Amino acid sequence: VLVWLVAKSISRPLEQLCSQAKEIGRGKAVQNEESYGLYELDQLKEAYNQMSFQIRQKEEEKNRFFQNVSHDLRTPLASIIGYAQGIQCHVIKDPGKAAGIILSESIRMTNLVESILMLTKMDNRQLKLNNVRIDLEEFLEERIEALEGISGNCRILLEVDSEEIFVKADPELLGRIIQNIISNCVRYAESKVTVRLYRTDDNAVIFVE
Repeated sequence: VLVWLVAKSISRPLEQLCSQAKEIGRGKAVQNEESYGLYELDQLKEAYNQMSFQIRQKEEEKNRFFQNVSHDLRTPLASIIGYAQGIQCHVIKDPGKAAGIILSESIRMTNLVESILMLTKMDNRQLKLNNVRIDLEEFLEERIEALEGISGNCRILLEVDSEEIFVKADPELLGRIIQNIISNCVRYAESKVTVRLYRTDDNAVIFVE
């Protein structure tokens, strides 16, 4: 009887923890407030509560992320639809300018979708960096040239304050960061966006204004 009672005192908390773990599988992360006399069971409960908290936190982060993405996608989509309808109904006096805005918003959406795919790879630990030696001045010139098609009347200027600067980085990721920042600046700048490249000690600095 004593062995049976001791076994039950261990098996009941374990059954409870198993039941709560199953609830997590169904999307219901709940904290365990029970107090156990056995040290190992108490440690197991703490580990479970920590896991439950982290899962709930990740779910909240994911929900916020998708809300932000939905908002960010809705804005360029509304702009594209509005200008496309304006061109179709012949109410826009400058179709060329409207087409430029549609192109700009399309590129913005493409960048956003690519960022989502990259975040998914990072979350799944599938992202592999392809670090190579990059001449930053030449690299920036190429990225700025690619953005000139959407800059409209806004000029993008590159100023280099130092000799040749090389870094080791993934060109795709670095290019996406730079293009996202500069394209955002182009959307709101009155006349020009200045990109300055310089060195401070062992660091390369890309300053966008």
